[in-house]
Amino acid sequence: MILFLLTILSLLHWIPESLDPWLNYPGLELWKFVNLLIFVLCAFYLHRRFGRPVREALRSRGERIKHDLARAQEERDQALAKLAEVEARFALLDAEVTAIEERAKRRLRRNGSGLSLQRRKKSPSSGNRPKEK
Repeated sequence: MILFLLTILSLLHWIPESLDPWLNYPGLELWKFVNLLIFVLCAFYLHRRFGRPVREALRSRGERIKHDLARAQEERDQALAKLAEVEARFALLDAEVTAIEERAKRRLRRNGSGLSLQRRKKSPSSGNRPKEK
């Protein structure tokens, strides 16, 4: 292949001078088409040589991405279900706090005088203090 390209390039030196104005016409130089031909031949060769492994790698990557997206969707659904459960618990939490506060207020009203007596009993008396010298 490289020998073929070198042969073509060496033949370009033997082009008659009468064709030179046509081959080097401004904007349509022959070297541009030779470069394009070389590029297309190299691209075709690389595609034939490495096309199948690349295609298989891209196919497996696509399948892996689809699998990851499905798993992410399942995890998202589970998270949304858990979020709904927690929000429901938070909604009930306000009612529970209010009920506990009401019970505490009722107990305080019922046992209000008993608390003040218990505090007096627990407070340190002057007889329990260490003596100063």
